[in-house]
Amino acid sequence: MSIKILPVLLLLSLSLFGQEKKPYIIRGTVSDPINEDVTVYLEQMGLAITEGWPRIDSVKIKNGKFVFKGKIDHPDLYRLGIKGTNPKGTILIIEPGTIKVNFSRTNIDVSGGPIQEDFVKYVESSDHFGDNVVYFINKYIEQPVIRTFVFRFLKIPNLQHECMDTIYPKLSQEIKEKLEREKLEWDKRLKKVQEKQKLEEEKNTPEAVRTGKPYTDFKAESSDGSTLRLSEIRKGKRLVLLDFWASWCNPCMKEMPNIIQIYKDYKDKGLEVVGISLDLNKEAWTKAIEKNQMKWIQLITTKEPVNEDISELYHVKAIPYTILIDSSGTIVARKLRGEELRETVEKLLK
Repeated sequence: MSIKILPVLLLLSLSLFGQEKKPYIIRGTVSDPINEDVTVYLEQMGLAITEGWPRIDSVKIKNGKFVFKGKIDHPDLYRLGIKGTNPKGTILIIEPGTIKVNFSRTNIDVSGGPIQEDFVKYVESSDHFGDNVVYFINKYIEQPVIRTFVFRFLKIPNLQHECMDTIYPKLSQEIKEKLEREKLEWDKRLKKVQEKQKLEEEKNTPEAVRTGKPYTDFKAESSDGSTLRLSEIRKGKRLVLLDFWASWCNPCMKEMPNIIQIYKDYKDKGLEVVGISLDLNKEAWTKAIEKNQMKWIQLITTKEPVNEDISELYHVKAIPYTILIDSSGTIVARKLRGEELRETVEKLLK
């Protein structure tokens, strides 16, 4: 199967809470010879689409095979990948039961539960895209994961314009009414889960870099070749935004227009943005800075004597990741993006 990741497929996510968890097994085979030390990664789509794909498990290939086992309380969207292979990965819907995956040199074949089977057919056919989405929604509208599919679609402006105009009008009036009735309740659930996640993340964050704690100083190489310290950068600034990113990180680059606009709007009001790249390739780093006209301070965390592992220092486990530091040197917010980041910056600079 040739996987074509369509934007709308990224909208499947958590929506059903409190059910009994049931076991699933992913049994994988690798058709072509491959190093036994190669790792297979299992990643789950973040609760918010901007959170990317947090890694939840990994296993080593043994004798051309690998197995993942776990429990879930509802079908959800995951990504499975082998580092260094082509194709590099596939998306799949994990349901209770057994899912079989075969990696070959050119294709990835997936078979599993009923939603996954239709998902495969739907992904493979790129013709009449809107009709395929409507079919998928109509067939599985009673699945909360599919209703979430639509709710999240409506919340993302760049995807609304790309696909939603061709999909939503084709849904039956009955389905539209069903979605409208449940949307408010879904939004409340989502907010509660996001708040719980933030509390859990703060709890698992080392105390030294939690919100409300003083910032930790560091030094690193800047894009002009000089070595800068955060303590020097902060002088005279009302607010500092640390933006952890990399040129190879698609979610980072999608968020970059927001960072660029925030910088333009607030740089004269006391904001300083500090880009902290996790790139290992300096050339790719500098090209991305130039291409995207990222005119604020840019630092890199390559493993050289002058640099420190800033991402480890600030407990950054996934990117993009932001930290806000106020004029007193206190960490006032973490992990904000999109409109939430903009609103927080505006509020802190009033």
